[in-house]
Amino acid sequence: MMAKTRILSYARLMRLPAVFSALSNILAASLIATQGDINVLTLLALLTASACLYLGGMVLNDYYDAEEDKKERPNRPIPSGQISLKTAGTLGYSLLVGGVFFAAMVSNISLMIAIALAICIVAYDRLSKSGYVGVILMGSCRSLNWLLGLSAAPLLGVSSFLLILPIFFYIAGLTSLSRVETTASSKYPLYMCVAGLTLAVLLIVLLVNNGILIHNWPLLLLGMGYCILLSRLYQTWVKFEPQSIQKSIMILLMGVIPFDAIMAAAGGPWWGVILVALLWFPGKVLSRKIYIT
Repeated sequence: MMAKTRILSYARLMRLPAVFSALSNILAASLIATQGDINVLTLLALLTASACLYLGGMVLNDYYDAEEDKKERPNRPIPSGQISLKTAGTLGYSLLVGGVFFAAMVSNISLMIAIALAICIVAYDRLSKSGYVGVILMGSCRSLNWLLGLSAAPLLGVSSFLLILPIFFYIAGLTSLSRVETTASSKYPLYMCVAGLTLAVLLIVLLVNNGILIHNWPLLLLGMGYCILLSRLYQTWVKFEPQSIQKSIMILLMGVIPFDAIMAAAGGPWWGVILVALLWFPGKVLSRKIYIT
């Protein structure tokens, strides 16, 4: 029983269910970059690199927030004494190093992207989570993770950097809302979240119209998903309190997976939407026992 409890503590520290949203970034981007002709070993290395970097970032988030969590989230693994601060720090940085190592197995470009991603992760966790800088850093982390997936094939120059913009604005909006998840002190971050989500959707439409994403049928799925998320955010606007905000954040975070699936279908093989969407199920199952915010 003690071993099971300890494993659960580490899973909570790493926000394990949310890692599937990072993996969906890699899978969707790789499908677009290779048009479905993926080298299995390359994909596995990129998925492992992304998982290590994401999980390391989650651990370091709690490592650097330990003092704050003693007051606001005392039940989390570090402030509750389930995992020591030293152990968390060692684990977090070890995972980042592991992520860079696995990226280096793919290519020098993948290595450089992983290093840049690791730097952004540490900068966010240690230096600046508040304000616009924190929002930009978190959006940059996800954008770099998408770029890491695109490195499964030779990068497409300007097109590669255009492809990472939708996820940047999606995550930037989500991060804005997370600023008030425990206080519900202002609705302004909610408006920023809606703006970020809207920009992400418009950018995908523009990418399709300009032929960078080659299929237009996934736009129907995009419109449906956009309406569902707006409906959820409206409910949060009506009942603006921490519990409602946290529920919206969880839905938006898990919504990264269908968002990626739509991108994969628009820019890659049609079956990409199914393959990427399957990652939603293990994340959803795990999120019933392990918090992701």
